[in-house]
Amino acid sequence: MNKKISQVLAGFKNLTDEERKEFHEIIKDFENYPHTTNKKINESLESISINKSLVNFGPSPSGCPCCGKG
Repeated sequence: MNKKISQVLAGFKNLTDEERKEFHEIIKDFENYPHTTNKKINESLESISINKSLVNFGPSPSGCPCCGKG
């Protein structure tokens, strides 16, 4: 399995049932309307990382909450 895919799957595994449903809807929309959905995803990602100086990519004792990487 590709490293990127395994990281996404590790994050997916940590989602709640409700978050998984939302994720499935986004993937379905992305397959049907790739351009529109991609634009919405990019806007959403930009809105949550407004202050990029607060993001710490250093090692974490508990690991990444998404992929578990430490």
